[in-house]
Order: sequence, then structure tokens, then C-alpha cells
Amino acid sequence: MAIDKVALNEVISYAENDRYLYDALMKNYLPNLQKKVLAGKYDPEQAIKLMEYYYTVYVRPYMKLPRNYGWDSKLNPEERKAFGKYFRDVLWDDYGLKELSKKPTKPAPKGKNAAVKKK
Repeated sequence: MAIDKVALNEVISYAENDRYLYDALMKNYLPNLQKKVLAGKYDPEQAIKLMEYYYTVYVRPYMKLPRNYGWDSKLNPEERKAFGKYFRDVLWDDYGLKELSKKPTKPAPKGKNAAVKKK
């Protein structure tokens, strides 16, 4: 199947500019990916799949409502993957996932006097 770039760009533009969809992305999906990065379990391919779920669960049903957009943006599998890649890259580059991945993780000190520095 070929990718309909016009439809894909329309869906991406709508998802980026609608407050409800933006809030869903920032409150539900970004924290999940942040936890994965901090735990060292971030997988870019799984992140694409997660963003495809974002399209399926939030974007498509919301766009279908007549008072919102009134169009069923049924994307084919290749288009959904392109949607997922786009949002994965946006979250990685623009919303701090890249910076989180660069931070060294230090194990928390253990013991009674862990909070007190010894000289």
C-alpha cells in the first residue's frame, strides 16, 4: 500500500494542534516513555508501536466526531507506522527524551547515614 501523504499530514497536523490530543500525548504517553528511558529499557521500535496506539485510541476516534473534524482518518498500516515514527521522533528530539538518555544514572546510596556525606 502506498502512503497518502496529504491524509497523513492532515492527521499529524490535527493531532499536534488539538489541545485534547496534545494533553493525552503529554499526560499518558510521554511519562511512559520517560520511565522507559530512565530505566534503560527504551526501544525505538516499541515507541513507534506506542504512538500507533495513540493514533488508534485517541486521534482517530476524536477526529471522527462531527463536532471536531468529522472525517474518519482510517490510515493503512504503513501510514500508521509513519505517524508513529513522526511522533516518536518529536518526543525524542523536542520533549526531553534525548536529554534523559544522556544522563548517567547513579544508584541511590544505601544505609542509615546515606543522606549524610562523610569526610
